[in-house]
Amino acid sequence: MAFVKPTSGTILISSIAMSEFDPDPLTPLNLNLTDDWSFIPSTMLKFTRGTPWAIDVNAMFDYKNKFSAGIGYRNTDAAMALVSFNVFDYFKLGYAFDYTVSKIRFGSSNTHEVTLSINPCGFNEDPKYGCPTFN
Repeated sequence: MAFVKPTSGTILISSIAMSEFDPDPLTPLNLNLTDDWSFIPSTMLKFTRGTPWAIDVNAMFDYKNKFSAGIGYRNTDAAMALVSFNVFDYFKLGYAFDYTVSKIRFGSSNTHEVTLSINPCGFNEDPKYGCPTFN
C-alpha cells in the first residue's frame, strides 16, 4: 500500500503496510525478528516538477522500541546512517548522517540532522490499545 502526499509542488509517495492487527493505513511495516528486535523497512518516492525523481530506501532495526539504528540510500544523492533512542516516555531523539555520493559532493559537504519526536501517548504504551490523540 502507498501513501501519497502532495506538498508545495512535490509529490511524496511513502510505502506503508497494513497488518491484520492494525487496520490503520498509516502504520509502518514492522517485522518482528525476535521478542526484542524488529525490522522496519521503508521507501519514499519523490517527484518534483523540473527535477529528476528520487527514491529513498531505508532499513531500520529496532530494539525493544527503545533504540533504533539503520541505513538508507537516496538514488540521486546520498547514503545515510540513522540512529534514534527514546528519552523518557514521550520523546525520541534521532540523528542522521547523509554522505553525499553525487557530483554535488565537490561543492558541498555531507549533512547532519538531529530530530526530536514527541508522542503524547508515550512510546511504551501497550500496543493493544490505540492512542486517542491520533485515533
